Amino acid sequence: MQSTETKPRDLRRLSTIEEGLSGYDFSQPFQHYAKQHFRQYPQMGSTDRRVFKAVAYSLYSIGKALQNESFGVRCSVGSFLRETELCAFTEFLLGEFTPLPAESISLHPKEKIKIIQQFFPSFSLEDVFPWRKNLSKEIDADDFILSFFTKPFIWIRVQEKFREKVLTELQQHDFIYMEDKVVKNAISFEKNYDLIKLKSFESGYFEIQDRSSQECSTLMHPADGESWWDCCCGSGGKSLLLNSLANNLNIFATDIRNSMFEQLKVRFNRNKIRNYSIAVWDLEKPIDMEGKKKDSDGILLDAPCTGSGTWTASPEIIQTFDPALIQINHQKQIAIAQNVLPYLKVGKPLIYITCSVFKEENEKVVEVLCKKHGLELESSKYFKGYSNRAATLFGARMVKKS
Repeated sequence: MQSTETKPRDLRRLSTIEEGLSGYDFSQPFQHYAKQHFRQYPQMGSTDRRVFKAVAYSLYSIGKALQNESFGVRCSVGSFLRETELCAFTEFLLGEFTPLPAESISLHPKEKIKIIQQFFPSFSLEDVFPWRKNLSKEIDADDFILSFFTKPFIWIRVQEKFREKVLTELQQHDFIYMEDKVVKNAISFEKNYDLIKLKSFESGYFEIQDRSSQECSTLMHPADGESWWDCCCGSGGKSLLLNSLANNLNIFATDIRNSMFEQLKVRFNRNKIRNYSIAVWDLEKPIDMEGKKKDSDGILLDAPCTGSGTWTASPEIIQTFDPALIQINHQKQIAIAQNVLPYLKVGKPLIYITCSVFKEENEKVVEVLCKKHGLELESSKYFKGYSNRAATLFGARMVKKS
């Protein structure tokens, strides 16, 4: 029962959240907007900030569902779906705006949807995610969409030789963690601990890296001393993974965004990677490396994509997603691949990776590359993070035949 003292306070907090979210135009990741918002309003305490982000992600996770309902109702339904423990503000939302039973907050999202539809019959997963026809047949559509209502874990990849040191420090800080039973050296956290302040992180003993990204290592198979090109490197996460699989690799890292290299250099330095070079390139356009890099033993193409496999962590994208981007990315991915293939040795692999669940960005790209660009598919796989509170990725290993 909401007390007469706390109800006005919570109504004001909800009004503040609504006002704050009205300034978000979806042109940047919500987490970046939230940081800017908090700097603009330093009077917001830690609880206010936590509630602001939790309500926002819960609201965005239901997409276009219940659009005719009030802001309070939509926040309540989203919070009922995405939260698993009843905090005071969620209890206020449910009691003030819906007849949804607070005691059911810990149920599986599938069961909670049944309850929601008893009171809001128009609620539909089709309004949450209306692009089922674009999904790969390998993706279980319902399970994938339901994953939007479960907060993903934070994942780290531990260097095997430092495993005990990392675990000891986690225990010293009373961090609650789980060691994955399938992906070696993958550890997950449900709570958002300040992992980057740990001594073992500063020493390079572990990296923050999604479970599915770690699984991509099963496609790579580098040999000691080889030269690999990470052609859309971002901040270097896949290069770090590659470097953990062999000794004395020579890594060439390129990206269209010069801003990514500052973080890459920090990460490489922390992991004591010295044998690398970098360059800023737009690989959608033909390139000429003057012969000096035409001997790659492997190419990593972590291709630009819709990022649909990561929407459980960034559900704000669902709100404004344009499905026309799927075909645009399809053409972009093929263009990049055909521009880098001349720099790959015959008999060596192109490792194609996306964080997408759409067949046009994945299987259809592989099909074109194998039919028209001299590649042969060795293996491909969806790393179904929606079953493991992680991102969902697609990966394929193709070998250059001519």
